[in-house]
Amino acid sequence: MPNARPASPDPLAAVPDWINRAAAPETPQYQTASPSTLLARTEPITRAPGGGRKLRGILIHRMLEILPDHAPERRGALCDAMLADYPNFSAAERAAIRAEVFGVLDNPDFSGVFAKGSRAEVSLAGRVPSIKGGTVFLTAQVDRLNVTPDVIYLIDYKSNRPVPREVADVDDSYIAQMAAYRELARAVWPNRTVRCGLLWTDTPALMWLPDNAMDAALTQVNALPTSDTH
Repeated sequence: MPNARPASPDPLAAVPDWINRAAAPETPQYQTASPSTLLARTEPITRAPGGGRKLRGILIHRMLEILPDHAPERRGALCDAMLADYPNFSAAERAAIRAEVFGVLDNPDFSGVFAKGSRAEVSLAGRVPSIKGGTVFLTAQVDRLNVTPDVIYLIDYKSNRPVPREVADVDDSYIAQMAAYRELARAVWPNRTVRCGLLWTDTPALMWLPDNAMDAALTQVNALPTSDTH
């Protein structure tokens, strides 16, 4: 009589009993926040009244996003084509918008911001120990980013009126926003200098923010109760 083959092991016998149990719900260990909301504004920001002012700012922002990616000789025609989509602006208003946009793009002081290889609307996200001990997940959208071998340039456009003359006159929420951008960039490019600036389109003027001002803003952020960090 031939030898009997050993019985095959039951494949289900080795399955642990937890396989059929529902996993316990995870409790998030962090909250999400936008850098622009890390600090409540300490005083109202002066803006010109009316919806037209807001639309004007949106349009200028959009032009500064799109036009730098085109050759300088094409930018004028593209700008005019974009303005044509807004017939509610008067001829004088369109001319003022055009002048403001090219006052930025043609200003040699801003050439490094819009240099070849710079990018618009760049997303940065993550947690950094320097902000709320890493308990806040930050989602940022940088208006302009230029990565060079030695320096990272982070720029945010602002269309406020009147334009602040000194860093001390800038709303704390703006400085905290840029400080958060800086911390995220340092995590991505740890061995490079990070420079953060506010480009006031109405003047136009590029205001570089000193590290001590951004450090002070982060101190305010970290002093807030966690529930106050939106």
